[in-house]
Amino acid sequence: MPCYPGTGHPSETGCSHNVVNVGLPPGSGSQTFRNAWAETILPALEAFQPQLIVVSAGFDAHESDPLADVKLQDADFYWVQGQIMDVAKRVCDGKVVSVLEGGYDLSAIARSAVKCVRAQVEASPTAIGPREGATVEAAAAPAAAGEGAVSTVDSELSSAIAGLALDKDKEEGSQESRPVSEEGVDGRSLHRAVLQGFERCRDEKLIRSDPTHGMERW
Repeated sequence: MPCYPGTGHPSETGCSHNVVNVGLPPGSGSQTFRNAWAETILPALEAFQPQLIVVSAGFDAHESDPLADVKLQDADFYWVQGQIMDVAKRVCDGKVVSVLEGGYDLSAIARSAVKCVRAQVEASPTAIGPREGATVEAAAAPAAAGEGAVSTVDSELSSAIAGLALDKDKEEGSQESRPVSEEGVDGRSLHRAVLQGFERCRDEKLIRSDPTHGMERW
């Protein structure tokens, strides 16, 4: 039985057979997850030939998450984001939009989000490529900007994680600060940190507009 809301069974293929679901048994780990992507999902994605790939970057499947009972590690999210980027470079000129989604362990969300940003940024300079006639310095700029973006997001998330405290501690007047992985942490602080990280990337020109596609790119 799929997790809430009960959809996602492999038999659900959509009205035009354009939906691919792969069920993972409880307790599934890295190898089962990667095999499902490599053998089923990625080939179907490439065969579909999308013009744009939108990733709902959720981390419920992380080993630290208390609900989904799947045992993925931070590195698995880095791997799958990199695989998606490889397909994108072949079928849609590297156009990928990733949107932070969910999960129930804030520390795991923060670490995994940084891994996904890193994988996407590392692939983007190749996907974008230097502009025609660009100098050597200009050609290297996307990679340098990308690393700066990863560092900025990582720094902002780390600062937020270190400073988080439980709401109920505040209500009870407790001065004790607990790890973010404990139940009850206010996720709004993490959300603010993510936004601040990307705002700094924009302000420091680590994100640039690509007028060719009318999109913002790393």
